[in-house]
Amino acid sequence: MEDDFSIVVKFFRLSSALEPYFTALYQFDFDGPAGLFTEDHLHPEWAIMRFSQGTPPIASIGPGPLQPQWPFVVSGPTSKSIHFGVTRSRIWGLGLLPTGWARFVDAPARDFADRTVDGTADPVFSLFAPILDIANAPAQSAEATALRINAYLLMQLRGPQRLEPQVLALQQALRDPEVGHVATLAERVGLGARSLERLCARYFGFPPKQLLRRQRLYLKRSHKGMY
Repeated sequence: MEDDFSIVVKFFRLSSALEPYFTALYQFDFDGPAGLFTEDHLHPEWAIMRFSQGTPPIASIGPGPLQPQWPFVVSGPTSKSIHFGVTRSRIWGLGLLPTGWARFVDAPARDFADRTVDGTADPVFSLFAPILDIANAPAQSAEATALRINAYLLMQLRGPQRLEPQVLALQQALRDPEVGHVATLAERVGLGARSLERLCARYFGFPPKQLLRRQRLYLKRSHKGMY
């Protein structure tokens, strides 16, 4: 079976102007027997968009049966592991930080937490839908595709910056292992408890206490080399 499939992952660095908004751009190539899904799990993460060339993955957030996904699938912020299966395909992934959600998505992250949606059908993500065509353009190298995606994203930087400084401050505070209480989190961001709750729901998807628990788990796994 070892010779029956191969997995190749390539990461591409985005322009510095885009780095505050996105976690990574990567290409995932899976070559194996047609129709056979290889399964794995992903740890909780911020929102991520995936653009498939070939058969889209199947997935479930948390327990439950794996369900067919879409060529452009968006998973909102997650607090549970993502169980997924992939067959012969090429998938481009683009991770979206809370600052990116604030900049580009005009909808509460809470409404998409722990779920996947069809990015082509949901108008909230229409700005990113053209990336599916870029990812599926024929006769392109991975490097050329990455450059085209990068150029397209740079063109979208125009427009309002919805509370970006506060979102960035909260995003950075959550990475600090010294921040272990909601009161400390609110102090770092300069907000009262109720305003902090609203900010978290709007751009991070979860209440402050849940975000802190999620981040502690992330840091613990990071120290163990599990991420």
